[in-house]
Amino acid sequence: MYPVMLNVKGRICTIIGGGAAAMIKAAALVREGAEVRIVSPEIHTDFADINHIAKKYEKSDLIGSFIVIAATDDEDLNRQIISDAAELGILALNASDPESSDFIPMAHISNGDVTVAASTGGAYPMLAKKICDDVDIEAYNKICKILKKQRKIILGKNISREEKRALFKTLITDEMISLGKNDINAFEKAADRR
Repeated sequence: MYPVMLNVKGRICTIIGGGAAAMIKAAALVREGAEVRIVSPEIHTDFADINHIAKKYEKSDLIGSFIVIAATDDEDLNRQIISDAAELGILALNASDPESSDFIPMAHISNGDVTVAASTGGAYPMLAKKICDDVDIEAYNKICKILKKQRKIILGKNISREEKRALFKTLITDEMISLGKNDINAFEKAADRR
């Protein structure tokens, strides 16, 4: 699979199924600003930010969708949804069978300009979440803010592309990153001297 982040803000994301797995997917999409619609005779819980269409699935329910998630407890129906989405040219996820899907949601953590995502290819999603939890995202965001400023300075220098690249590399050595994690002010001073 090709790792990518999708911008779902303001886009219709259709979920077929109304159980707990569907609600978890819906909540994640709503957090990213998607217009979520759920097609299912019933849903697991009330969810204010979704459009619940209380009916059985039909292929026409997918029309206009940016992505589709098949999250029913009926594997034959999930496969049909994936097939229908493919015919309509819509990216689709089978929540219970990642191998038949066009995409797999990745565990991720964000802070400011920094987003770290991890995937186990659907083999063990909780491990992907653990990997993300182990990243000191707050420290990396502080480092990124300083590096963003430094990048502008370096790009403005009248030096060759190779010299600029060499300067960029000096700012992200293991020693510099360790310094940034332990003492952001010292990191900033060291970066300013480059």
